[in-house]
Amino acid sequence: MNFEKVLVVTTGIKNSRGHEIHGKAIKESLRRFTKVEVRTLKELDSSLLGRFIIWPLIQFGKQLTSDLSSLRFDDALRGKETKKGYKESLTTKLIGRGFKNFLKKHPSYKDIPIISSHYAAIAAARDAGHTKNILVGPDFFPHDQTAIPETLITSPSDSFSNELISYGVKEENIKQIGTVITPGAARNAEKYRELRMRVASGKENPMHILITIGGAGPETKYVLDTVKRLKELILMGHQLCSITLVVGDGRPGRRRLRRKFMGIIKNQILEDTEGCGFRIFGGVKGYEKKDEVNKTWELLESSLDTNGFHPVDLIFTRPNDMSLISATMGIPTILYAPSGSHEIKARHYLSKELKSALLYEEWIKLKHPGEVINLGKPLEMAFEKGSVGFITSDSGEKLIDVVREAVGRNI
Repeated sequence: MNFEKVLVVTTGIKNSRGHEIHGKAIKESLRRFTKVEVRTLKELDSSLLGRFIIWPLIQFGKQLTSDLSSLRFDDALRGKETKKGYKESLTTKLIGRGFKNFLKKHPSYKDIPIISSHYAAIAAARDAGHTKNILVGPDFFPHDQTAIPETLITSPSDSFSNELISYGVKEENIKQIGTVITPGAARNAEKYRELRMRVASGKENPMHILITIGGAGPETKYVLDTVKRLKELILMGHQLCSITLVVGDGRPGRRRLRRKFMGIIKNQILEDTEGCGFRIFGGVKGYEKKDEVNKTWELLESSLDTNGFHPVDLIFTRPNDMSLISATMGIPTILYAPSGSHEIKARHYLSKELKSALLYEEWIKLKHPGEVINLGKPLEMAFEKGSVGFITSDSGEKLIDVVREAVGRNI
């Protein structure tokens, strides 16, 4: 059951932020227990076919499915075979082909545990004959392609576990360990629980609002409207304090988006840690995906005694990776429109069942939108059950045990 290191695999494309966010959390969580190597599916596909045809098409396809989410292209591309028996979709095979070939050419990786939040990486490892695989659940609900047979799958919630079971995954292969977050985020969540409770109960206006835009960015129009509304609230005298906007990497589209935000905000930009206004990160030339990911986690871990920022106590995001993290940390959340069927279910689950989030269309109609209301009691009940937020968290202590189990299995 001994192993020298683990291999963490992410996608490595600019319009797939979620898996990079989770990759960072997995790395930071496990590096306290073992050495961690991080690689991306894109970089490991060194073939000319992959570099110039497959990966450009994958990135274009992901952007298309996100921009036209109402057409459910994502379901069609992933396939809907799992409930009848697992079958890899064409896109899963294409995304993982380079990694599969890499493992076959490098037998030295045979005994290294492989961990990823993306199903294509684990499916490719399994196809290459690798058996020490762990798939980390990154959402409230899994994609069909997540249900890989004879694979250990970590689950953040009952909703994720139950859907995996409905897809035919054996219960002994499901490890409900909670959401994997960085150790810093776990400490931050516990330390500022009461602060976030006061905001969630409407007893206090938010001190630090975080607005994020996903890798593909279908929520951009909602973010623009949010920034306009928050600026109005500041000018009306609402003491919202600092508002941080993470635009994304340095793609031309994100640079144009940053200029739009700057045009709206104008003289409401914060130059220091005090005052009421906006900060913008990303959307400049040279700003890479890893910079966006590092900044996002820094903000989630923020406090006046670490980076001089108030702790984040309200988040605007889609019902995606960030909403899972915000629920785990107990941060009140306002949800934009979903992209993809799993986000549709997550949005309902968060707002109607867990009641830890408010829908954007409900927030925009509030008489005093500077407040988040009617979330305090459900949050209190969750805390009484012993979790940090609504979903229990793990910063490596449970995940490393799953790794040990994978190493010791005979499949």
